[in-house]
Amino acid sequence: IAFRIRWKDPVTEEAKEQRVVTTVAEALKQSPDAIHKARALMAWADMAFARAANAEACKAPYERFSGLLAPVSADPEMAWLSTLTAKLCNSEAGTWRTIQQAYSYSGGGSGVAQISAISIAGGVPQDQGQYVVKRNMAAIRYCYQRELTRNPALAGRIRMQASINEDGTVSQARVVSSTMGSIAVENCLVGRFMRLMFPAPTSGGATLNVEITFSP
Repeated sequence: IAFRIRWKDPVTEEAKEQRVVTTVAEALKQSPDAIHKARALMAWADMAFARAANAEACKAPYERFSGLLAPVSADPEMAWLSTLTAKLCNSEAGTWRTIQQAYSYSGGGSGVAQISAISIAGGVPQDQGQYVVKRNMAAIRYCYQRELTRNPALAGRIRMQASINEDGTVSQARVVSSTMGSIAVENCLVGRFMRLMFPAPTSGGATLNVEITFSP
């Protein structure tokens, strides 16, 4: 398998390219979940193509997507995509709703997650660090959405802190303070922050502090 990946750096706007060559066996050995996620994402793309062709995107394509999603349903990004797709699709009627309609959905608790304050001490520029957190807000919001379905009145502010390694990975994440009182949300957020990937600090490590307000 050979991949050529081209993209533009969101901060510097510099054009970049990377080539990766591997085998199916090696890919499965390194990350079985990545293969399952790729299959599920391809099935979701089939749904989008079916919708563009005015076909019944929410019947057979939706069932195939749901089946391929099962092995990685606990993954935060895939769980968010599953939640969104369930809202976009009305499986009984076989219709595809708009993104705006999906997010105006009142049942099951849509929920809002908003950054109240954010700062980074160390060798990661503020704008780049903020970009990483904002890019992952959908997965962060999902931690809250999942529990909001069980407790529609759930709300509060949670302050998180993450220690960033020299290579940009997170070595430690913790809840500094919380007014929500939900261990499930807090543990989910710790896991989510542990998976963040920042630009490598210019010198040493860095520390991220962010406060997020959650409301129904």
